[in-house]
Amino acid sequence: MVYAKRNGVCGICGKIIVGSYHVDHIKPISQGGAEWSLDNLQVLHPECHSIKTSTLDKGRAIKGCTADGVPLHRAGGGLKSRAFEADARA
Repeated sequence: MVYAKRNGVCGICGKIIVGSYHVDHIKPISQGGAEWSLDNLQVLHPECHSIKTSTLDKGRAIKGCTADGVPLHRAGGGLKSRAFEADARA
């Protein structure tokens, strides 16, 4: 259901997900995000999810992915979750 709602687009890098994916809370439950609301769930490439988790744990911005869908590992940039940005504008 989450994959279909998000049209198979990774909430971090914006690329279509082909193959395995992770379902992620846009706003963490620990910060008051709804645990089961589809509006608070997004799909992510496994690599993007790992980066999101590690950067949020360290209090840094999410860097995103290259045009090929490969997560960025170098400094600079600062891409928030695309789904979160869309929800914040609503």
